[in-house]
Formats: sequence, structure tokens, C-alpha cells
Amino acid sequence: MNASVTQTDAFTWFQRYQLEAVIRNGVVPQWFHGIISRKASEELLMCKPPGYFLIRVSETRIGYTLSYR
Repeated sequence: MNASVTQTDAFTWFQRYQLEAVIRNGVVPQWFHGIISRKASEELLMCKPPGYFLIRVSETRIGYTLSYR
């Protein structure tokens, strides 16, 4: 994998190839938080109980990131 992927590259990949696969019948899964930063995901999880997780689009690589508490 190319480590020099930009945030714009990652977002473009998601919009072009993944958006329709994630959103089913106009509904976004509760665990999917889309394009948010690592810091924002950490802040969201701080007030959640252990075992809570979210999936987001990676800011630095083509793909997804799993964040959990």
C-alpha cells in the first residue's frame, strides 16, 4: 500500500467505490461514522461503554479504520 495517500485520495476512493456499498436503502449503519478524524472518533468513544465501536474512513490510507473502546 502506498503510504503517501492524501486525505483527499482516501475520501475520493470512498465516494467513488464504497459509498453505495455502505449506504443500503438510504440508511447508514449506526456503527459507520464516515469521514471523521481519529481525534473526533476518540472523543465520541470516550463517553461510550466498553465494547462500543465505530468504523470510519481512514484519513491516511485507502480503506477503513476500526476504533473501539
